[in-house]
Amino acid sequence: MIGRHLLGRQVAVAILIIVFLVSIVLAASAGPLRAQNSDTVASAALPLTNRHLVGSISSISPDQKSFILTLKSGHAVTVKLSHTTDLLELSPTKKTITLADLHSGSRVAVAIVKNPTDLVQARLVVLLPSNNPSYRIVHGTVTDLSTNTFTLVLPGNKTLKVTLVPSTIYSKKDRHAPTLVQQSDLVQGSQVLVVGTLDGDTIAAKLIHIVKL
Repeated sequence: MIGRHLLGRQVAVAILIIVFLVSIVLAASAGPLRAQNSDTVASAALPLTNRHLVGSISSISPDQKSFILTLKSGHAVTVKLSHTTDLLELSPTKKTITLADLHSGSRVAVAIVKNPTDLVQARLVVLLPSNNPSYRIVHGTVTDLSTNTFTLVLPGNKTLKVTLVPSTIYSKKDRHAPTLVQQSDLVQGSQVLVVGTLDGDTIAAKLIHIVKL
């Protein structure tokens, strides 16, 4: 009888040990999951889901080829440039620029490649006039192209009407730098980035950057 009681106590102790070890394993596995979820929430809190940003440069790091962009919402993000980043100035001079042409306080429109955290990689940076804070930047496919307008199909199949004027600047992605081109280079099916002023579902294009035909 004593042997049976002793055996039962040993089995109970073994079960408690197993339960304790399992709880430790579960807690350890849940820790990284909670941390991952926390990072996801922190990243999602940044207003970068559309991958198109407009804001003011608060500081520049030439050595790092990056700058801090402060958005209208007050969020600040680090924008990283690379050898594939196109830089343009939205002005009557219609010129391409370099990082040296950007300064603290400059207003820019940025199209980004990805958004893993609060560090973003720029595919296009457009230096905006300081006297117009209402510019927007959008990306999509050209359809229903005519002399003065076209329809821009956005991701998710939403559409915007794009109006063209004689002062609209046209550029195209080149191997090393953006090239200024003519309106005739814009064709049906072009993938473009459009910078302009938005009014409802119509954007008046100030610059159209062709990224893919």
